[in-house]
Amino acid sequence: MSGEVPERLKRDELDAGFFLGDIRDFDAGAGLAVEGREQLCQVKELARLTYRVVGPPFLAGVIPGRDWTSLAALPWIGTPYASVHDRLLARLFAELGVRHNVVASVDQEASMVAMVRTGVGLSLCRESIALHEQQANGPVIADRVKVDTALSFVCLNARALDPSIAHAFDVIHRVWG
Repeated sequence: MSGEVPERLKRDELDAGFFLGDIRDFDAGAGLAVEGREQLCQVKELARLTYRVVGPPFLAGVIPGRDWTSLAALPWIGTPYASVHDRLLARLFAELGVRHNVVASVDQEASMVAMVRTGVGLSLCRESIALHEQQANGPVIADRVKVDTALSFVCLNARALDPSIAHAFDVIHRVWG
């Protein structure tokens, strides 16, 4: 999971990696000028992604028109902390002062989508996948809510000038612009 990348960088288990979400979940100073403190990670944002809430087809009469607070009470499929889904929802629901009703937990996006299809509960899903699933299998997409995040390439700032890492960033820059 991409949420494991920052910790694995810190433990020197990875040189660099792709990360979904806000790196500040792991490095409070990332992207910010923090007096007396160097940023932990160098971050190259590659793309912005939108996540939508998808639910089982039988909730088609319940989900439309609901906001985050009212959706929180419905059954949800949870994910581990390292998952971007968990980090996005935890931050969002904490800001609203509510908890979402997690009834099952999985660690793979394909499993989440399958559980939505079979009626277990709601889940976050990348918008492109949500739209495809809606057309192919009938899950309902919540119409009033969405959450945006980023796909980034990251490394420890202290290692950014290592030849192989600098080369990787160069290639990433050429491919992603």
